[in-house]
Amino acid sequence: MRLPVKKVMCIYPPTGMFNREDRCQDRAGDIVTVVSRPPMPLLYEAAIVKKAGKEIIIKDYSAHEGAWYLLKEDIASYRPDMLVFNVTTPSFKEDIKTAACVKEVDRNIIVVGRGAYFNMFHREVLEKYSDVDVLIRGEWEETFDELVRVGDLSIVKGISYRLQGELFVNPERPVISNLDIIPFPDRSVFDNRLSFRPDTRQPEATIIAARGCPYQCIYCLASVVNGGCVRMRSPKNIVDELQECVQRFGIKTFLFRSDLFTFKQKWVYEICDEIIARNLKIGWACNTRVDTIDAQKARRMKQAGCWAVAMGVESGNEESLRKMKKGITLKQAEEAVRVCRKSGLKVFSYFLIGFPWETHRHIQDTINFAIKLDADLAQFSPIYPYPGTPLYDLAASLGLITPEKLHPYALVKAAMGTQFLSMDEVERYLGLAWKRFHLRPGYILRTLHHAGPANVLNYLRFGCRALFKLQKLQKVRA
Repeated sequence: MRLPVKKVMCIYPPTGMFNREDRCQDRAGDIVTVVSRPPMPLLYEAAIVKKAGKEIIIKDYSAHEGAWYLLKEDIASYRPDMLVFNVTTPSFKEDIKTAACVKEVDRNIIVVGRGAYFNMFHREVLEKYSDVDVLIRGEWEETFDELVRVGDLSIVKGISYRLQGELFVNPERPVISNLDIIPFPDRSVFDNRLSFRPDTRQPEATIIAARGCPYQCIYCLASVVNGGCVRMRSPKNIVDELQECVQRFGIKTFLFRSDLFTFKQKWVYEICDEIIARNLKIGWACNTRVDTIDAQKARRMKQAGCWAVAMGVESGNEESLRKMKKGITLKQAEEAVRVCRKSGLKVFSYFLIGFPWETHRHIQDTINFAIKLDADLAQFSPIYPYPGTPLYDLAASLGLITPEKLHPYALVKAAMGTQFLSMDEVERYLGLAWKRFHLRPGYILRTLHHAGPANVLNYLRFGCRALFKLQKLQKVRA
């Protein structure tokens, strides 16, 4: 079957504000310390379709939860040949309504689903939902390009589809070894002012720098969706995108997204050197593991404009770290924070609460250790057992979770209790952790002092918004 594709519509469904980047599948609108990010899959989809010489419109209905009539109106107006909807595991039960919504307007539109959820459940979805035509599995950019450009379903690797009532599952597509072949995201289709750095409120662009993670953390989707081999864009290709953002869109603040940015020292140094050589006066943040950052690397990053690093510490209990297969120690976390601070980098620390084996002691250790680390910001989240991860299998085997009970509040509301704590107890600890860390008088004064006169209002605004979110979440949990 060949798809007659001339006009494409790519959307985020009106089902709430979720990060839909496969590894990151959380309810972004409710996470206390997270601000809005650009819809990167939509921007990449726009670039791929335009490169193929076809028409495209993108629509992010995230802020219009439940407003399906808006989607129908836009479909009726634009009349696409193909509509692509992006899903997450937490929001899938609502996202899937997109297919029926599209067919109500025009049954001839080809409905395509994209998202990590389909890596596992593509057969089940096609069997249950007759309005879905094609599902993309695995790494999606090359697959999507072939769907749009070639359109012959029988030869496109990495898809599952239905044709005349029969289900077809095409061979897997290998991961993209050379990430430089992926076109830059099309930022011309997005209001870049909607994504900003929280302390200065300057427009902030997301740069996808690398994919893949060799570590085996039981809760993480990184190796599930991107594989265990670390694949990195070339430093030149990355800095070319940075330069385009600066010169074309006036963006000077960036967030590097990768499964492991600081994995290879030579690569990090080459990116820093390229930024410096081009005299790009930019600021940027990235993620790191606590065992892949050192003083020399931190200093070089700082010289190239890095202002903050985010590190997943996850727990303040060594037993929990071992059981989750994190592969780090508390001592390494302390050293990582120390060297980053000494180099002038802000540190954002991330912690997870509610692993199946955790008791009161484990969680109290985590809260106490977070306070001891005293990072510039701390995010405490309940674990979410994403299908495909070892954590999901463990939780299911212990009877703590079933697919039917997975709610949409990923990393916001407890999805399960532990073997020793109820869901209510896990959620009470989440509120306690946030308050004990962020409402310390010394922490507040230090944060406002470091903000400086120019940004103190932004910090106060961010803090008030975070308090509002926390109160809102407590009502949701109740």
